[in-house]
Amino acid sequence: TPTPGSYTVRDFLQEAQLNPVKPTYSFRGEGRRRTPIYEQTAGISLPSASAYVPPTFIDLARKKLATYSFKSLPRRSPSTLCFKDKEINTAPGQYDISSPPVSIFASKQFMFRSVVQRSSNNYFIPKEGPGPGHYEVRNESSRTVCSCFQSKVPRMLPVRSDTPGPGTYEPTRQFPKQPRTIARLGREHSIFFSN
Repeated sequence: TPTPGSYTVRDFLQEAQLNPVKPTYSFRGEGRRRTPIYEQTAGISLPSASAYVPPTFIDLARKKLATYSFKSLPRRSPSTLCFKDKEINTAPGQYDISSPPVSIFASKQFMFRSVVQRSSNNYFIPKEGPGPGHYEVRNESSRTVCSCFQSKVPRMLPVRSDTPGPGTYEPTRQFPKQPRTIARLGREHSIFFSN
């Protein structure tokens, strides 16, 4: 039998800490305490804030795919850059080195990756005849192009009007001699009196 004092006796505070159920009430009788909405409860399985290590710039750069300068297709993975003998399983003398039946051009993805051939021989086929500067210049006047609507009506017809144009009027003369007041009315108000 163990002697008295050999057992570890816990007090009520140690027992409360070992209890997995947290008390939601107090001695004031406030009832169960509700967690507010804005209070974030940390999960037990989540690491603490000090355990989080943000990734460095080098780590982020390694995760991204390396691309060309004009952001075209990404670079191929090193496994697909060349065919390995382990994948082909052919002997050194069994390779087919003949050219493919159809020429393969680069895919059209961005501004400088066009499928169209730049220098085609179809546009620069040499033709028979003299070169530049060896032509004979003809001095004959070429035939003018005639319109099917050959109208014989003159474009600017003469204007036949009996109305005289501006500046052809003669100043009005008052005959016989009129008094000054009546002549002044004629000059100022264009009122002319006849006897």
